[in-house]
Amino acid sequence: MNKATKDIDCKQNMFFIASPLHLICARILATTVYRGETNRLFYLKPDIEKLINTSYWSSIDYLPWARHYPLAGLFGRFRRIIANANIVKARGRNAQQITLIMPVIDSEAYNYNISIAKNIMNGVTPEVHLLPDGLLNIRRHEQGKIREFAKVLRKFRRLFVPELNYHLFRGDRTGADDPIVTKIYTFPGFPNEYDKQKVIELDFRGAFKTHQHADINQHKALVIGQPLCALGVLSEKNLKTIADKIQEHIRDLGITEIDYKGHPRDKRNELCCNHYRPLTIEQPLENYIFENPYKVIIGINSTTLILSKLVLDDICEVVSCYPDLVLHRKANELDENTALFRSTGVKVIYSSDQGTRIEHN
Repeated sequence: MNKATKDIDCKQNMFFIASPLHLICARILATTVYRGETNRLFYLKPDIEKLINTSYWSSIDYLPWARHYPLAGLFGRFRRIIANANIVKARGRNAQQITLIMPVIDSEAYNYNISIAKNIMNGVTPEVHLLPDGLLNIRRHEQGKIREFAKVLRKFRRLFVPELNYHLFRGDRTGADDPIVTKIYTFPGFPNEYDKQKVIELDFRGAFKTHQHADINQHKALVIGQPLCALGVLSEKNLKTIADKIQEHIRDLGITEIDYKGHPRDKRNELCCNHYRPLTIEQPLENYIFENPYKVIIGINSTTLILSKLVLDDICEVVSCYPDLVLHRKANELDENTALFRSTGVKVIYSSDQGTRIEHN
């Protein structure tokens, strides 16, 4: 290793991701804000691997999320955490300055990397920069006293492995209020309640070039799925109402080819109809629609709808269909989400506008 390489390795950026959305945001940052630096990618779920373009990263490692993928046998979750810690330590062994880039710091899968980085840097506390995480970022999610106290129990792991020293924090569960978090990246136009001095808008739209209208397939639509019935926020009756309205909207546009992109947790493919074509791709969806734009992209209230509009701008109609039929657990949540969707150019259709009776049971 020559001196120039050593100098680069002394300053490392470690990206920790668990979804395609995290990946595309990490890629944008690695090619803009952190361009030319040592950027290490750690992914927590196996389905992310096929989406990764290796050319953007100095190294790529899979850190199986211990809660979901424990090792077999006794204390499998704890042994998985230790194995992951050893991978991170090996990658950062030459670093004198480490920046951690992750969506939140409350989960053990992310949090323990703070103490690992601190140990690598001989007691120097690393900076944490937060990745955008969709609609999670538009309002605060207070932990509450009970949850904050419960996390003290995670400190006990350091009795067995000193480096696994859980970083305690208060306030918003992302960690946005903690001094260790110095930057919070958000999507353009998304409202938030974070410290304005920490917030930086991610140039999401600027990462994609504008398409010409000729590139659009006028005969294709994309339906975005969500596991809303599985989550208990949408009744089977209302699911059918939404599915029928989506088909009607697409049919009225004269579209004959319909792709369906399910959510990773959308095991039933709740909005998928027999004549839809399941879309299987090996790149983030935002990249795919940039290269293969649709005439219309339609769903219920997925963040993907907003990002699709940011990517394709006014060359594609993006529609949120009947989000008012979904059960919203917080006051004003529907109004806030609708305002956000419409501010980014997404067309929002309420069932009440069509004379549909709203039922949530």
